[in-house]
Amino acid sequence: MSRNRDEIATKFAGTLLLGAFVFECANGELREGTGASVTLRNQSIQVLQFLAQHNAAAVGKEDLIAAVWGDTHVTDDSLVQCISEIRRALKDTNQTIIQTLPRKGYRLNGTWVPDAPVLPKYAHHRGVFIRAFKSIVSNNEHVAFAEGLSEDLITRLSMLRNLDVTAEHSGYSFKNRNAPSRDGNPDSETVLMGSVRISGNKVRVTAQLLKQATDEIIFSRRYDRELEDIFEIQDDIAGNIIAETQIALTEGEAARMAHRRTRSVKAWERFHQAVLEHFKYTASGNTAARHLYREALRHDPAYLDARVGEAWTYWFDGRSSHVFDPDQSLRKCRNLADSLVTVAPDMPDVIQLDAALLVLEGDFDRATKRADEAFRAGPSFLYTRAITAWVHLYAGNFERAREIYREHISASEYVADDTLFYFAQCLSLLGEHDEAVSLAEDYRRRVPGTVYGYTLLATALGLAGRKEAARATITQLQAAHPSFSLETFCRHEPFKDQSLTEMLESELREAGLT
Repeated sequence: MSRNRDEIATKFAGTLLLGAFVFECANGELREGTGASVTLRNQSIQVLQFLAQHNAAAVGKEDLIAAVWGDTHVTDDSLVQCISEIRRALKDTNQTIIQTLPRKGYRLNGTWVPDAPVLPKYAHHRGVFIRAFKSIVSNNEHVAFAEGLSEDLITRLSMLRNLDVTAEHSGYSFKNRNAPSRDGNPDSETVLMGSVRISGNKVRVTAQLLKQATDEIIFSRRYDRELEDIFEIQDDIAGNIIAETQIALTEGEAARMAHRRTRSVKAWERFHQAVLEHFKYTASGNTAARHLYREALRHDPAYLDARVGEAWTYWFDGRSSHVFDPDQSLRKCRNLADSLVTVAPDMPDVIQLDAALLVLEGDFDRATKRADEAFRAGPSFLYTRAITAWVHLYAGNFERAREIYREHISASEYVADDTLFYFAQCLSLLGEHDEAVSLAEDYRRRVPGTVYGYTLLATALGLAGRKEAARATITQLQAAHPSFSLETFCRHEPFKDQSLTEMLESELREAGLT
């Protein structure tokens, strides 16, 4: 008789990344990156739980059999069947996730998901300084591998939104940061560093992320791989380190999901380049994002995050563009959204997209129901759970929107730009003017290129009675965006109660916008 899975997991809990899958050790749940559950037999779950307890270490067959079957007499075949079932579920055809160790047993190569750090209430983008990974042995081939890994990390981490990256090499500096000295970058809160050791056909990479001020370790990981295709190994290890860093410093669990939904490095790169353009909130950035999302799909046609991103670009055009036909853009968005609902009906990003689109289509009752579904479905990547608050805001449920925003912000390790924008608007409409103006000013500093940063601040100032400051803000808007009009603004503000749009329009007209 096998043991109860809870008995095996009693002393151990945590979340483990296994290739494109996620394993919750405490309850034995295995999920795909989309969140869909994967079914395993009870004994196979217990085998995976025991391997997870000893992640990255060799586990003997006898120990596994004793842990899972106890005093029940079974042959090695029972264990082999469980291992085979787990490998099939994980699509581990190359046996890189569960390695067979001749005359020893097995080793699970997973990556632990760290607990999300707690940051200040309105935390800004995080900074990471990357020290060049060092080769333990002064061999040209080993040094080349370490340098290649370092450069891969620098390039790919620089694509992540909400993360400012600087590097030890003076030639690498990203996102308006000055190149640091070899002693480190005082502007970066954290340091990513590590080493490479190659012995025969094996490579071991260690990586640490530390708080620069205190040397406190945020995470420390070791990756052991067989050296077959050196570039594939480099991609694999870099991907794991990037996922860990992104989880620790920015989008938390949502980053883990999004990172693991494609195995194509090229698709991943194009997707994150698209995200950087997407969140500029400009017409040119939106067009560039759409092109890059399509490039990601060319490399991986099944990459759902890229398809969701493409749909959002049409949503943006339907709501805000004065170049593209808004009705045609919304039809394209609806076609993509409906196809995504068919393929991935339970994916939080898809439900959010549908909810936001229903707002622009004027169906507020269905929109709020779908938004609440998205909130319950779990974390998403492109837009956080705060999209539920956005839907309630435009449906006129201001108190509910404020409640969700405050809960979301208190539970988040950073505050996304779009969250800051709509929370400021929500507080402004509720009459909490001082905080609304403060947040609107913060948003303008964060996202200086978007016209709606000006309108947000101008309306917040106007409703707070600071009319001169509102006029000065509109003067700046007209200098930066001379073609922007009140008509475009009103299309951008699809409140269920049209009098709210008219009130904001009146404030902007009084401030000088026509």
